Amino acid sequence: MEDRVVTYEMLRLGILSCAKKLQSFPDLKSANVAVCVESPIRRMTLCLALYGLGIPSLSIEHSQSGLSSVK
Repeated sequence: MEDRVVTYEMLRLGILSCAKKLQSFPDLKSANVAVCVESPIRRMTLCLALYGLGIPSLSIEHSQSGLSSVK
């Protein structure tokens, strides 16, 4: 992805870290989530973390979202 090398272990650790943070949101299990993250690596990590938690999500392509960048 892009010019980065991501190992399965790096992806696994990223998914676990993201899932841990997501679990702090109390009503997330009953929500539908739209994901708009510019980095494809981060977008995949977030979507896999949501999937692992059983939370429906939809990935929105950043370049087509009409959203401005938030820093």
